[in-house]
Amino acid sequence: MNKKDYYRSLEQVKKILLMESDPFIKHIHTFASIHGVVSSIGYSAFKVTDHSHAANNNGPDAERRKVEQAISSAKQKDGKETHIFELITSHQSLKSQLERFQQIVGENSTLFEMADLYLTLLERYSEMYNSYVKGYSPQTAYSLAFIANDLIRATDNMVLVIDVVLGSYKEHSIELPDGSEQLEIYLSNVPSVAAFAKKLTALNVVYSEVSLLLGYSNVDFPLTIDHIENGSLLTRLVGGGLGLTIVSSIFNVVAPIYIEKYLDEGKVVELCSIENTANLDAMFSLSEKLEENGVKVDDIQDNIAKCLRKITKATDELFNDQPIIEVNDKVYRLDKGLQDKLLEHSRQKLLGLNNLNQEV
Repeated sequence: MNKKDYYRSLEQVKKILLMESDPFIKHIHTFASIHGVVSSIGYSAFKVTDHSHAANNNGPDAERRKVEQAISSAKQKDGKETHIFELITSHQSLKSQLERFQQIVGENSTLFEMADLYLTLLERYSEMYNSYVKGYSPQTAYSLAFIANDLIRATDNMVLVIDVVLGSYKEHSIELPDGSEQLEIYLSNVPSVAAFAKKLTALNVVYSEVSLLLGYSNVDFPLTIDHIENGSLLTRLVGGGLGLTIVSSIFNVVAPIYIEKYLDEGKVVELCSIENTANLDAMFSLSEKLEENGVKVDDIQDNIAKCLRKITKATDELFNDQPIIEVNDKVYRLDKGLQDKLLEHSRQKLLGLNNLNQEV
């Protein structure tokens, strides 16, 4: 579980809990509407009264009629809109999502306990609705309303905590200067400080080379490290808007190549071995993008060729030993079995380099 996966799971659960179009969430709100009426009336409505005053529109009987009307409305809406198969499917999906969420956040987390409460209420609601369907009575509808309200409160509390956690993450986001963009890169296999430094240098090379072709310096937009994890790298790079857009485009071209080639051939890809820089230029649409932004590419063909060689060498350093690559919100990954194979290949390569260095 990496940091991006964790925050992505929080956002996904929040989205599910707030999805009002979901059949089960809609169903909860249908019966929670009864609780809304009950909570708005006075306690006197529950007292025994003289029925000779039943016509009094402001008395306890009138209040009780409001509740009865709310129950009747919920019953009609349930009968009209509820499709049992959809409801069961939605219920099971929500339950599965929350159980997976618990595995992600861990038992010692507040969110684990909140999800546990939600799951308990979910089962109570399901059992009560079964009783309601088998033998309708205003009493079962009334009980259902209170469980539905508890579920909505549990949702609100979970979303509140999720927002706090996500807010803390976003507070550490870099404030972007005017005209700049942000690129977030996650690499799952960065096992040492030395490897981390190499990845960081390779990132800087790609951005610097693109900046050079565009005719501006990256001094004002240094590489900024957001987070270092045990054995992986998550970094945000802030730079000139156009330069970083091109870098992002290059990464989204090469990342699937490294993954798919290993998937198809079981071999580590080295794009720097491609000698024909015209092919690389076409692959990245680099000259095309430069021309679109006013660069006279005919005058700098040699520079483009040199930059492409440096860029592919840098992307090899960045990506060819990575079983999981994330470029902003795009994720490229090998299957688990191939991930292990690539990691072992990477370890053997590193071991060979270390032995060579010792011999030297």
